[in-house]
Order: sequence, then C-alpha cells, then structure tokens
Amino acid sequence: MQLFELRCKLLLKEVTPEQASMEFDSIIANPEMRKYFYEWNTQMLSFWFARHGCKTRFKPSEDYDPMKCNAVYLRMMMFVEKIKWLRHIGKNGEANELKEQYLKHRQEMAFYVPDEFKQSYLDHPFYQV
Repeated sequence: MQLFELRCKLLLKEVTPEQASMEFDSIIANPEMRKYFYEWNTQMLSFWFARHGCKTRFKPSEDYDPMKCNAVYLRMMMFVEKIKWLRHIGKNGEANELKEQYLKHRQEMAFYVPDEFKQSYLDHPFYQV
C-alpha cells in the first residue's frame, strides 16, 4: 500500500522524483516491509517509477514476462507498465510486440467477464496502452 500511496504523491507532485526514489528504496530495503511486497508488484511499480524520472535501486528489468504472473490484475498492470516503460526508453519495436501479446491476452480474458461488463472491461483506462 505504501508504494501505491507514493505513486499517488508523485502523480500529484507532492514529492519530487528524487524524494520518491529515496522513499521507494527505503521501503524495499526494509526487511520487515519487504515481506509484504511481492516481486511482481515491486517490478510493476519500478517500471512506473522509472518512467516518472525516479532512479531507484530496484531497477526495471526486461526479463520479466508478464504472462508468468499468476494474479490477473497484476499481470495486466505488468503488461501496461512494461509497454509504457519500453516506449519511454526508446524500445518501440519491443513495446509493439508486447502490446500485440497483451491485446490478444486481454481479449482472451474478456471471455470470463459477464457480457454486461465486457465493454467497460475492454475500455478501462488503467489498461490502455
């Protein structure tokens, strides 16, 4: 929860990227706090923080395959953040390939969404790339 709060503070410009970097690192470095964060969540947020000018010790990695994440919500967010991060660092070809994979997977997952919610699921702003 602290990392999502920090994300909101950065979006609202309540902290600078430098302050956010230091706070992100201190949260992840604390062994007591680390047990509450899963690697996938931390990696997804590291993509996000890197795109917003933060230089954290926990670096985004191109090696993370969102399809290996078991939590559907987090998998979708991993796809979105990794695609945006790849574009941010100028790897547009890789971003486009991952986007195609993501959109195909998203359509497959729409099968499980009731018909009355399907369009809002597909149009949800959190999952747009």
